[in-house]
Amino acid sequence: MSFSWRLIPAVGVAGVASVAGGLAAITSINDEWDADTTTAVPPSREKLVILGTGWGALEVLRKANKANYDVTVVSPRPFFLYTPLLAGATVGTVHHGNIIEPIRNFVAVGGRGAGAAGGASVSYVQASALSVDPSNHKIECELPPASWGETTDVPATRPSRFSGAVKAVAPHPSDRTRVTLDYDKLVIAVGAQPATFGTPGVAEHAFFLKELDHSAVLQQRLLECLERASALVTTNARGEVDKLLHFVIVGGGPTGVELSAELSDFIRTDVKRLFPHLADRVKVTLLEAAPRILGPFAESLSSYAVEHLEEVGVSVQTGACVTKVAGPHKATIRTKAPDGKAVETDLDFGALVWAAGISTRPLVRDLAASLGKDAGQDSRRGLVVDERLRVKGVEDGSVFAIGDCAVSGLPPTAQVAAQQGKWLGRALRDGAVVQEAEPFSYDDKGKMAYVGKHAAVVEAKLGPPKLKVQDHFWWRSLHGAAPAASDTETRAAAELTGGAAFAFWRGTYFSKLMSPTNRVAVGVDWFRAEMFGRDVTVHQAQMRRRETTAK
Repeated sequence: MSFSWRLIPAVGVAGVASVAGGLAAITSINDEWDADTTTAVPPSREKLVILGTGWGALEVLRKANKANYDVTVVSPRPFFLYTPLLAGATVGTVHHGNIIEPIRNFVAVGGRGAGAAGGASVSYVQASALSVDPSNHKIECELPPASWGETTDVPATRPSRFSGAVKAVAPHPSDRTRVTLDYDKLVIAVGAQPATFGTPGVAEHAFFLKELDHSAVLQQRLLECLERASALVTTNARGEVDKLLHFVIVGGGPTGVELSAELSDFIRTDVKRLFPHLADRVKVTLLEAAPRILGPFAESLSSYAVEHLEEVGVSVQTGACVTKVAGPHKATIRTKAPDGKAVETDLDFGALVWAAGISTRPLVRDLAASLGKDAGQDSRRGLVVDERLRVKGVEDGSVFAIGDCAVSGLPPTAQVAAQQGKWLGRALRDGAVVQEAEPFSYDDKGKMAYVGKHAAVVEAKLGPPKLKVQDHFWWRSLHGAAPAASDTETRAAAELTGGAAFAFWRGTYFSKLMSPTNRVAVGVDWFRAEMFGRDVTVHQAQMRRRETTAK
């Protein structure tokens, strides 16, 4: 396609996306205008510790009155990650560095982030929280390993969250340095980690897509598979080539669907341009154990997503459960035959991405166990909280949990975490005792997912928000509660598909980027990918190459 013909759809999409982004910004402006910028310092301040640098943690930091607290942010990840664009970063649609925002931009004096510290007392500690002692208001943390040690390869038998795709750091005296922090109020917003559901081989051989490093390592593997297949295509190793060019995504939620869509775009455009002899042989398979993909979406949108993904070359298999990942290139899946009998088949691939769910982090699991079931911690999905996001079982109400690590009856999404963080930050900012504040009320604004080739599915909620989560019909049906008189007032859901939905999806996410720098950089990335192709270079410092031959 010529430059001028590429320019027409790019400009059109950019124009519509700008309108959609403007509308999204207008609808959320009342939620953003009051980021705290107070600089007056009272005589005495409480110690507020925030664990995490994700959606919920960042909103607490932005909204809380930092002049009333000595705020300490603790996280091993020194940046905020804009997760909606992580799938696109995996195939080079956007650069990895453009979807992150250093947390120090939000804690530094004069930082550019919204709600930056100004003259208030805010500090950041790069460390992992190991344990919380609610009785004594203490947190034990461990500093990350020193990076100046001599690097050694990770043993093949050692499970790694990077699936062995990085280098380990040789032991150093500071590797186990621990510090203890005191707090008056504690916000736990550490999110969750990928759930393997005990499936053999997943932790050792599958790739994940929840952190920035996951995306970078997966990008490396995709390009390695293409290069190796290109080198072998002239030989008689047809089976090896087909295996390397088969990419499997497990999990039909938004993450799995959007990664499948981005891969299909990458194959249709950039692989066809750079590896024309391979493009027709590359396969993408999306596996979902449930009867349909995008389960939380309306069934009509789920059906559209399946039809569109199939049209752009993604093989969608529902009712398919992975029972074992036997190695870096082989897995066993179980499906049902027409007669209802279970059938197991082997699947060969170049890379398998596990996007099938989340589980609790050790810190959350240990704290819930220490508080006990009698105190209300009776869920294996996280810390059970009350209607004001206080962790049940902590008698003085000094510990809060938000986002994916909290069990509040709400889905583990960025939208929920951000709203909880804003509510809690404002409650702390206003100086009122949290137990006197109005209970947290979730305003579901809808759901979106990209499905490839400039198309998306959007379910946007219209009308005034519900007053309580318990008013939602799905909540009552789940818990067997009696119907409410407000059932007829349930907000309508506007369903969009295709190009209009894509413009809405892109415009909304563009408007939600955290800084002008990110918006400019991501906008340039999108234009570059549309006009000149995606970036297929990989920075391999600190990575070791992973074998791609069958073992």
